[in-house]
Amino acid sequence: MWDWMEVARANAEAMLSSPNDYLAKVVVARCVLALMATHLGDGSLAGEQYIALSGHRGTKSWRGELSIDRVLGLLAQT
Repeated sequence: MWDWMEVARANAEAMLSSPNDYLAKVVVARCVLALMATHLGDGSLAGEQYIALSGHRGTKSWRGELSIDRVLGLLAQT
């Protein structure tokens, strides 16, 4: 049942570990991990993503799908 989450997490972590990735992709990867953390109630993962995304307040993800402020709010609740 959670196979898709494992694939999404692996892909996000691969994007974060790539030394030459674009900032926009890094933010998207962080948002994926952030939404996973809120869904799973994983406070540790949520805290890590909150810190990483804090510098992007007032912006939106790569193509404008997600408000970073909204994601930060969800992370804060988690």
